[in-house]
Amino acid sequence: MGDESKRCYALFLTMLPECGSVTIRKLLQRYGSPEEVYLAAIRKEPGFSGLLGKEHSEKVLDMTAGADPQKSYEEMLKNEITMVIESDEIYPARLRKMEKPPYAIFVKGKLPEDDIPAVAIIGARNCSPYGEYTAEEFGAYLASRGVNIISGMARGIDGIAQRGALRAGGHTYAVLGSGADVCYPASNRDLYGKICREGGAISIFPPGSAPLARNFPARNAIVSALSDLILVIEARARSGTSNTVEHALHQAKEVYAVPGRITDRLSDGCNLLIRQGAGAALSPEDLYRELGVLKNRAGGGGSPSGNDSPEEEKRPGEERVTGFGDTKKGKRSGAKIRELSDCVTMTPKSAEMIHERWKKVKKDAVFEETVRELVLLTLDGRILEEGGWYYRKGE
Repeated sequence: MGDESKRCYALFLTMLPECGSVTIRKLLQRYGSPEEVYLAAIRKEPGFSGLLGKEHSEKVLDMTAGADPQKSYEEMLKNEITMVIESDEIYPARLRKMEKPPYAIFVKGKLPEDDIPAVAIIGARNCSPYGEYTAEEFGAYLASRGVNIISGMARGIDGIAQRGALRAGGHTYAVLGSGADVCYPASNRDLYGKICREGGAISIFPPGSAPLARNFPARNAIVSALSDLILVIEARARSGTSNTVEHALHQAKEVYAVPGRITDRLSDGCNLLIRQGAGAALSPEDLYRELGVLKNRAGGGGSPSGNDSPEEEKRPGEERVTGFGDTKKGKRSGAKIRELSDCVTMTPKSAEMIHERWKKVKKDAVFEETVRELVLLTLDGRILEEGGWYYRKGE
């Protein structure tokens, strides 16, 4: 579409009720251009009924009668949303490889660059402290080394991994099941704002679209398609995460999962994936090296960001973010470990109760730090987690 003023008709196509990319392409094949589709609908040409069916055709024609494509396009631009259609040069190369690429995508912020490695981090909404800690560490480590983090900005693992990426000064991209201008969930408003500034909010649904349940399977397909590798951190045996994994397998993407205890239901999905052949992600460093292997297979050579020694890679002035259970960010104080360990008894106590006891010793303690240390103590084998954020001393 050479004439910018006519792009409003491309937006009009994406707003047609119950018309996905396949139907849009059928309309374009019949009428030649988005503008001609709009004009044919205004004229209520009988061809619509033959192409869409009577009932669907009536919905489309009714919507067209009240549509103002130019006004909708101006409102989209006013909300700082960019529409990218498949004929545009900046349309993501990864999406072109899909069996049925979306006709258009909407972006608030930026699109991920095609030549930058990307990892999707997904998992449970109601995650454990173990999952929270792991998601943030993987997100921060990978992002600090130039890897784009792709996720759905959902509660739990998705949003936490994206916060970790931003904390490390990296870039992350949220694929939404709503319009790119609709923050969902609303509780992630601050995260949404940061993502739009440091990465981008991406959607295949037109601006203003509500986060309907039927939108999320298609959203999940885009999360997978924009990534080189999918990492699952905590998932029940049957969960929404499995839908993204199914898309990943269909798209021939590598799938990794963080293993967990066999008694933890939040780890059932991850452990099952590993048993079925997914890679076991034992540390962020492992996953980073695997990206290098994937790049070599594709003919890129070297580590994902072009450095042949990923463990030594560090940006100027960057706090070193090291991996799962690693404490090179700063040696953990033996005194602090003992103080917190003393707050854990043989009787299981919640993280909140342990935090309150620790605050009597460490006045400036914050809950997030308490949870982090409890997870590390669990990984060290010093204490045991009983599930549901309850901890006790070992036998």
